[in-house]
Amino acid sequence: MCLRQSKGIHRYFRKQVNFYADQLAPFKPLPLDQAFPFFEWGLNWCVAQNCHQFLIIHAGVLEKNGVAIIMPGFPGAGKSTLTAALMLRGWRLLSDELTLYDWKTNSLVPIPRPVSLKNDSIDIIRQFDSNAQIGDVVKDTQKGTVAHLKVPGHSIQKAQQSVSPRFIVIPRYDREADNEVRKVPDGTTFMRMAELSFNYGILGVDGFNAMKHLMRESSCYELSYNGDLDIGVGMIDGLA
Repeated sequence: MCLRQSKGIHRYFRKQVNFYADQLAPFKPLPLDQAFPFFEWGLNWCVAQNCHQFLIIHAGVLEKNGVAIIMPGFPGAGKSTLTAALMLRGWRLLSDELTLYDWKTNSLVPIPRPVSLKNDSIDIIRQFDSNAQIGDVVKDTQKGTVAHLKVPGHSIQKAQQSVSPRFIVIPRYDREADNEVRKVPDGTTFMRMAELSFNYGILGVDGFNAMKHLMRESSCYELSYNGDLDIGVGMIDGLA
């Protein structure tokens, strides 16, 4: 995988960049100042297209004291913001976007890299932790305003250490909601997780069995919180 600046007129005017995987460019070029988000999106695409030895789910995944939590990424639910907050409070980041579940060994495989923050989440995390190291802010991307949060060294150092799943926590951000954690039926969680999987259908019977095994190994909850990250982190710490 690599990024290359576009040639021709775009080398001098309205500079652009291309993403390459195996010498192929699967996407249209983007403005040069979007190179870093473009690389992240391209990396996600490569994993989703090629890593079918795993069940791949759009979810953050973190670990603390041997307890691993998967947080599925429903739009607007605050998954990335809550993932970043937990990481900044000592949880080990396995991934902020892609949960890789190896059902043969019942393990979650880490792929830690900078956490993608979008729009309001950037300032929310800055206010949550003044020591958070956030990179350049890139505006007007296909996902709005984007910046990336540096991952602590301990998450990188343990990138080869997989962990077994323990909890699936479905976050639900609502300013009017009561802050609570409640148990969710396995069947309901199964359907939600299948909807968010990149390759559940591709895997066929293996996908069904993998998801069934993940449900059997995990306790399933829904977390409602009103946007106070300290409360959200505290509730997950209490659950773990």
